Amino acid sequence: MKSFKLAASTAMIIAAMTAVFVLSGCATTHLSGTVQFSIDQIPAAGAQITVGDTTVTANSEGNFALPEMPLQLTEGIVSIEDFPDFNFTVDLSDAGEEHHFTIEVPAAQVAFSIVENTQAGAIPSFESIQVFLDTEGLFFDLDNEVYETGIIAPGTHSLSVESEIYSSFLEDFEVPEGYSEIEVAISVTLEETYRRFNLANALHRYSESYGYLHPDVQAMMSAQEWAGSFNHSATVIDAAPEGSEVLPEWTSELTGVSYTEVNTFERSYITELGQSRVASSETQHWVLQDGRWLIVIR
Repeated sequence: MKSFKLAASTAMIIAAMTAVFVLSGCATTHLSGTVQFSIDQIPAAGAQITVGDTTVTANSEGNFALPEMPLQLTEGIVSIEDFPDFNFTVDLSDAGEEHHFTIEVPAAQVAFSIVENTQAGAIPSFESIQVFLDTEGLFFDLDNEVYETGIIAPGTHSLSVESEIYSSFLEDFEVPEGYSEIEVAISVTLEETYRRFNLANALHRYSESYGYLHPDVQAMMSAQEWAGSFNHSATVIDAAPEGSEVLPEWTSELTGVSYTEVNTFERSYITELGQSRVASSETQHWVLQDGRWLIVIR
């Protein structure tokens, strides 16, 4: 009888110790997971997942596995290049022998529409500009005519545009989580505006050149009157501008208005009409208004 009682007592002690072991959270589960971005559930390949002193790396499909984990509330960190660290929590209190969970990291993607700061609002050809988000060059989508980012972190990002015919552009944008579209207007340089205006006139595209007239001039002259002031039979050949300067103040004889910081070009050209050729010159006056260069006729 004594040996039976001893065996029973030993069994009760072992059972009690086992219960204490389980209740104390020392039981474990095999933990695996998938880390993905909040946009289209795109896998976050290469993400590093850290729990305690253990760090693992997600594979190309965003999957990872961790060592045996205790059945308790577990916290960890996801680290992704160019993203802020993302903290996550997973409750393993009721987990079985194996437990799989998903971590979704907030992400953003932007389509930038680049247009000219002109009345026409034309879209520049992708060959004429380079667009960067922070320091990363953006891909131009020919079908949708937008510059698309990859998956990026929500928050503040700097967009820059570089070109020979557009003024340098640099601006910060607050990018929200999810997919968004942002339109950006860039300004044509004075030299390019001058070239387009005179070329439009030379090609008899007077409705186009009318758009470069300052509103003060347009208020005094309709597009039809503007076109009627030209000889449509003549051919105009432009020479390169001979010189330019900035006038602190200048008053137009036509509008009677004084303008400040006026850029002037000395323009030479030849007018061909039949067999005759006439050399002429003029001074053009350009004023910057709302980021656009507009001509003021004398």
